[in-house]
Amino acid sequence: MPLRWHVPYDPSDEGLIRVARGERLMPGEGGIDLIVRAMVIPEDITISVEIPHRELATKIDVLGRAEMAIAATRAVLRAAGRA
Repeated sequence: MPLRWHVPYDPSDEGLIRVARGERLMPGEGGIDLIVRAMVIPEDITISVEIPHRELATKIDVLGRAEMAIAATRAVLRAAGRA
């Protein structure tokens, strides 16, 4: 999975709230540097992923979305040398 780094977004309060509540992307697909964050997380810390995405929920069932989230998170951790 290619990691994209500069995904445009609306930085207004309204735009950030909209994304936070229903348009988040899978790890490695957005504009936040998750690899750097993954490198500074201690090895014994549990990682939780929360990805509300209303449009995706209309197309893929909950198990399918969970599998996508696990795969994307593992890819980010592998890229950070943490898997």
